[in-house]
Amino acid sequence: IEAGEPMVGRVEELAFLRSAYDAVVFEGRPRLVLVSGDAGVGKTRLIADFVREQSSRALELRGRCLSYGDGITFWPLVEIVRSAAEIAEDDTPDQARARITDLLPDDDPDRERIVDRLVSAIGLSTRDFPVTEIFWGARRLLESRAATRPLVVVVDDIHDAEATFLDLLTHLVESPSPHPILLLCSARPEVSTAHPEWWEATGRTRIE
Repeated sequence: IEAGEPMVGRVEELAFLRSAYDAVVFEGRPRLVLVSGDAGVGKTRLIADFVREQSSRALELRGRCLSYGDGITFWPLVEIVRSAAEIAEDDTPDQARARITDLLPDDDPDRERIVDRLVSAIGLSTRDFPVTEIFWGARRLLESRAATRPLVVVVDDIHDAEATFLDLLTHLVESPSPHPILLLCSARPEVSTAHPEWWEATGRTRIE
């Protein structure tokens, strides 16, 4: 299928994503949608079509879960933060920190605390923070991005996610702060056995 051509047989699924996005915008609250299916059935294309359709209305950030390697727990967050801050491969840690800082409002009293936790999470600092504080920093960053424009955060290959990262997604959805954030995740069916409780929790917002 050429890019831009309608995807045959996915009308209902695309309508579901549109409805979820509209609800996020109307309610101003985060929501997670999981697109599940075997490799090659069109998950990536469905998400790409939806994101392209909403490109004039929403800001997109994207990350991918890895199946192996060191420091993979927060790898999707690494990609999301680097993309949001437009951090280049040859940026120094100080330059990267400055770019992340620029994403947050100047008058935010927690600005430096948020940045401290984010640079630690993405490997730009040797400081350690409790996981709950990393969650808080990630949430505050995404909320700042969604303050002026709805945000679609795509996370690919959730079947490879660490349990801690799934806890982060749950934390984002259960945020007490009203912000229009759609978390759009893709996964192969094995996520149902790898993380059964999380899988069951997505029942009402899952496309199979």
